[in-house]
Amino acid sequence: MDQNKSNKTIIVALIILIISMTFIFIMDKTKQTDTSEETNADKLYAHKSEYIGDSSNISGLLNLLPYSEYKTSIELSTSDKPYGLKVIYNIGDSAVNISDLKNQFYNNALIIFSLIENVDYIDFELIDDDSAEPEIHHYDRKEIQDSHIDNLYGYSADLQTFENFLMEKVYMPGGS
Repeated sequence: MDQNKSNKTIIVALIILIISMTFIFIMDKTKQTDTSEETNADKLYAHKSEYIGDSSNISGLLNLLPYSEYKTSIELSTSDKPYGLKVIYNIGDSAVNISDLKNQFYNNALIIFSLIENVDYIDFELIDDDSAEPEIHHYDRKEIQDSHIDNLYGYSADLQTFENFLMEKVYMPGGS
């Protein structure tokens, strides 16, 4: 009888051990996911600049933003104020949800305005196979700035402030 009780105790202990190890494994995976999000903020923040004129920096930043795989070219307007950025996307006949893409353009504009100090406007030009004319989505720094309490560029004062900005204003539903 004692042998049977001892075996049951060992089995219960093994089950508890397995459950504990599974919990630890899941928590470790969660930490790894959080780290990748932080890494994305780090990568974006690395492109912070006072000036729009560095095309390789701007291109690198755009490559980190959603829907970058559809970006075909960029144009920088840096000769005279207002300084601007035009990003051309060709979605072709892909199954991209246009509504999601348009919402993401606003978020991408927020990120760009927060990281590049002297960009005054951004045009996202959308080309698809179904329309002859491109669809242009225009974002003006002043107009977007008016809907925020803090200076947009101030949201990138340091990495922690930028991470908070991404979580509170950009990635949270209803963030403005």
